[in-house]
Amino acid sequence: MSFVPTRVPAPPRRPGTVAVAVGDVSHRGRAVDLRGTGVSPEELVAAVHTASTPGATVRRPELPVDCERAGLVHAHVSRS
Repeated sequence: MSFVPTRVPAPPRRPGTVAVAVGDVSHRGRAVDLRGTGVSPEELVAAVHTASTPGATVRRPELPVDCERAGLVHAHVSRS
């Protein structure tokens, strides 16, 4: 499966995928490769935790992430 970042508005995220907006580029898929975007692993982990935590609110997130609620796998593979 390949992934191509786009600059056009993307359709809603499908279940089992993640969407990350870096500047005006939307990265979407079951996994996203953000190497070369300037996003640090720590910044991404914090954004995913915020996005996947029910009831969490962030005013203007630095790194907008759309993902499912965190589950057991998140705790196993997360860098935090």
